[in-house]
Amino acid sequence: MYESLKSVVIICITKELKMTKYCFVLLVIMFLSSFIPVTCSAKTFCVSDATELQNALITATSNGEDDIIQIEQGTYVGSLIYVSLEAYNLTIEGRYLSECISREVDSGNTVIDGNKAGSVLVFSSPST
Repeated sequence: MYESLKSVVIICITKELKMTKYCFVLLVIMFLSSFIPVTCSAKTFCVSDATELQNALITATSNGEDDIIQIEQGTYVGSLIYVSLEAYNLTIEGRYLSECISREVDSGNTVIDGNKAGSVLVFSSPST
């Protein structure tokens, strides 16, 4: 933002006097826009079984935003895969009570079990 403002100042200084009013308005707009907060959105999923978890991972691969997957307490059996070409964050949180309203901190109450069939959870995404 500041580099753009600096460029506008340089252009305005080097232009003819008739551009002064235009440059002033442009500088004021750019200055005021620097105070507008930039918000980041994230899609939040609440899952209660392995199928919902895999579907949330699939949706998160290409929805164009950061994602948070909240997992309700329980045992999730299966091999889960996440392959994304997007450079967005993925956060997976366990230990949620029903409807993901609150969490109960106990590492044993949310388990992802590969059922001795290989990898439990596979992630693949571009490095940033």
